[in-house]
Amino acid sequence: MNTVPLQAVPNQTLQIVLDNQSCVLNLYQSPAALFMDVLVNDAPVVLGTICQNLNRIVRSLYLGFSGDFVFEDLQGTDDPDYSGLGTRFQLIYLTAAEAALLAAYVPVVPPSPTSPQPPPSGNSGLDFSNPANLVLDVAL
Repeated sequence: MNTVPLQAVPNQTLQIVLDNQSCVLNLYQSPAALFMDVLVNDAPVVLGTICQNLNRIVRSLYLGFSGDFVFEDLQGTDDPDYSGLGTRFQLIYLTAAEAALLAAYVPVVPPSPTSPQPPPSGNSGLDFSNPANLVLDVAL
């Protein structure tokens, strides 16, 4: 495990070599959460992944990234916020072996569902509360 050096700023980009991979990490704070992009050789691996305490960032081997990242709250169990990056919230790079070991014992926690949004104002003319309206009749 290696700690990736971060600064307590809302938006930052790091260029770092991890396990012979030339990586670019973009971290950006929104009003709701901290998000992260991972690129290798300028090709996106994951984009806009929400950063949560002890939840892996890359999560899938098929994406071709060797290893994974996880944030750890050193003072509790909160999700990371830019103001504590590099001190309270540590970004940890896990090698492929470490990530596999972690995956075997800790399941991936799906991101929290977003709160339901109110329907748009106005009437679209579609009533989805009636199951009969959900059937699409198509003749080929």
